[in-house]
Amino acid sequence: MKMSVNISTSSLTTQSFALGVTMALCLGSNVSTGIVRKVSKVSGLSVAAIGLYGYIQEAAESAERLQVMCPAYYQALYMRKLEMMYFLVEPMFMKAHSFMANLSSDDDVANAIFRMVR
Repeated sequence: MKMSVNISTSSLTTQSFALGVTMALCLGSNVSTGIVRKVSKVSGLSVAAIGLYGYIQEAAESAERLQVMCPAYYQALYMRKLEMMYFLVEPMFMKAHSFMANLSSDDDVANAIFRMVR
């Protein structure tokens, strides 16, 4: 949820920045209002796309780390086309050291879950 809020606020910030720059340049050059609208729409989308690329890159790097650390879990997520969403929960898994521990008993699994919730 935190990542969703961050994505939405960053896209609004970048779009408003692009709109402000576009308006200043176009109005300073006495360009018509129709052209200002078209240019601001294109510039806003391009700035938002560049910002979104950062999240996609982060998700890909996180999925690669998961594939190295725990191939079985990666494969389970990959079969459901969810491996790129792992970056949303990766901090909890790393904090709980869930992939480092040998989770051989029910108590070990319960303790790993408890550490994630904390």
